[in-house]
Amino acid sequence: MPFVLDWTHRIPHGIAVASLVASLFSLGFYWWDKRQARLQGQRTPENILHVLSLVGGWPGALVAQPCFRHKTVKQPFRRIFWATVLVNLGVLAWLASSAGQAVVSQVR
Repeated sequence: MPFVLDWTHRIPHGIAVASLVASLFSLGFYWWDKRQARLQGQRTPENILHVLSLVGGWPGALVAQPCFRHKTVKQPFRRIFWATVLVNLGVLAWLASSAGQAVVSQVR
C-alpha cells in the first residue's frame, strides 16, 4: 500500500482531476448508450467509449459496465477496452517513474 500511495502522489494533480472528470463522463455515456439501446435511439459510437477510457475514464466505465449491464459480453469491445486500460496505466506508470517525473518537472 505505501508503494501505491507514493506512486499516486507522483501523478500531477491535473491528470488526477482529468481522470476523475473523464470517469464521470464515461459513466454518463455508458448510461446514455444503454438508455438509447433500450429505446432504440441513436447510440454512442464505441470509439467514443474507447477514447474516454483511454484518456482516463476507464474507472467510470468499469463501474458502469456491470451497473448498467452494458458492454459486458461483446468480446471485441472488451478486448479493446482492456487494451485502453493497460495503455492508460502504462502512461501513468511512466509519469510516476523518474523519466516521467523529469518531463513533468520541465513542463511545470
